[in-house]
Amino acid sequence: MKYLEVLKYLYDKRPKSVHYAELTSVIYSSDVISKYSHHRNKRTIIDGMTCRYLGKLARKDLIQAQYNCIEKTNISYFVGYYLRPNGIKLLKDKKII
Repeated sequence: MKYLEVLKYLYDKRPKSVHYAELTSVIYSSDVISKYSHHRNKRTIIDGMTCRYLGKLARKDLIQAQYNCIEKTNISYFVGYYLRPNGIKLLKDKKII
């Protein structure tokens, strides 16, 4: 199951968060990546697919996105995804870690 590979990848990168672009190659095969990012304007398609997939995992409370805020402003920026306690529990239940 692909989501277990994503969770294992995030577990191996702990405590750092991982940017979604780094997870694209974990989630999709090289054929799918080349199909949806072959042309210059299609890069956003594969990025959107990756973000939607990670959003599904976030709704299941397995991962969470991390945002940081620039001090003394209302500006925040995306840092990456990290593994939630429920994700670690799932990996332990499946005896992956």
